[in-house]
Amino acid sequence: MTLQEVVARFNTTPFLFAGSGITRRYYGLPDWVGLLTHFAEKVKNDQFAFRYYESKVSELEDSDKLPTIASYIEKDFNEAWFNNLPGIRSESENVQRSIAEGVSPFKAEIAEYINSISVVKNEYQEEVKKLQNIAKNNISGVITTNYDCFFELLISSKSLIAFLKFYLMVIKHLLDKMNSFFLNCRE
Repeated sequence: MTLQEVVARFNTTPFLFAGSGITRRYYGLPDWVGLLTHFAEKVKNDQFAFRYYESKVSELEDSDKLPTIASYIEKDFNEAWFNNLPGIRSESENVQRSIAEGVSPFKAEIAEYINSISVVKNEYQEEVKKLQNIAKNNISGVITTNYDCFFELLISSKSLIAFLKFYLMVIKHLLDKMNSFFLNCRE
């Protein structure tokens, strides 16, 4: 029995929950460390730049150091971007518009970078077409926190995917705020 036949037998159409592994497979996108390494090297023009940022946070007690590393990289990147250092700014109209609207240059350039490398690898073209055919009539929507547009391109219910991405980001933000509040209450 094929995947399409299994999904077609469901009484209701399911939601697909997908993590970054699916687009890492089909697009070859970097993981978070790879993405941060790319931008650290870009801002410092040094192959060991990520290790520099990693060492800055090595003595912190927080077990998840990547958000702090990202913040340090963002600070340096934004400064380099606003000082128009060579090799930092892209010429993208999307980036320029986003920054004019108040988006961090780091975030705008990451979005542009991800968009520019989000191309299905040749060896997965047929597999993605099959997934698209299955999704067309057999999946209600996708729940994902991915920042690429793989599922928006795959499934016609783009507004539903965008809403769910936004909803999950809001939930994460609220949970972070609640965690911070409760930590402050203990002090």
